[in-house]
Amino acid sequence: MKNDLIIAINDLKSGIFEYKILYKLCRSEITRRYKRTFLGPLWISISLGMFSIIISVVWSKLWGQNFREYLPYLLAGMIPWTYFATSIAEACQAFPAGASLMLNREYAYTRQIYIILGRNSIILMHNLLVYFIVALFCQINLGFNTLALIVGFLALLVNTFWVALVVAIYALKYRDMAPIITILLQIAMFVTPIMWPVSVLNEKNYFLVDYNPLYHWINISKAALLGETFNINSLFIGIVTSIIGILLAIYIYSLNRKKLTYWF
Repeated sequence: MKNDLIIAINDLKSGIFEYKILYKLCRSEITRRYKRTFLGPLWISISLGMFSIIISVVWSKLWGQNFREYLPYLLAGMIPWTYFATSIAEACQAFPAGASLMLNREYAYTRQIYIILGRNSIILMHNLLVYFIVALFCQINLGFNTLALIVGFLALLVNTFWVALVVAIYALKYRDMAPIITILLQIAMFVTPIMWPVSVLNEKNYFLVDYNPLYHWINISKAALLGETFNINSLFIGIVTSIIGILLAIYIYSLNRKKLTYWF
């Protein structure tokens, strides 16, 4: 058990220290996916921008809000949410995608998760370009508070990592996990205040915010993008869930690492 735990920790560390290799792998994967396209991964950002604009036209009327206020609010929530949801959905196929390497050589299996997060981090940077154009159009006051985006992204990154690792393990063992995760992500998107403002909730329904870790993981980045001061409670929950989640993920990974290659 102790040796398994040490191996699991070394796997996690290897991915962090091999960041140059991971960056090259992420870039090559993005290049492969968007080969012979004119805009490459920018199509994802354009798609997200168009989706946000169309939804904002409709939903700003439903919520009785100004379009120039609702559009940046929606996009500021959709960018971190898209990062999380895409990473978790792709984690379901993380280990099968690296099956040849895992079966034929000594390999840090967690590298598969790092590749997913790295690739989506590059796409997230492209999405931020779209947001800053929208922020300029909607006259969002971006100042010192926007620097909290770094803290928000780190909290989101760490929490996404441990969730993705746990999902990847059980999605390999139980093949029905992938569609279940898809359904849960769809539900979570509407339960979490991404497309709707928190102000519409009454006191009885505030549990959708208070006890929803997704809200807190996203809220730090969202507040920073809107030029607002983030809720310190969200930062506290983000840090606590990061620590507990990483410890839980390491424990689960150490128990199942040797079995992963037998589940292909």
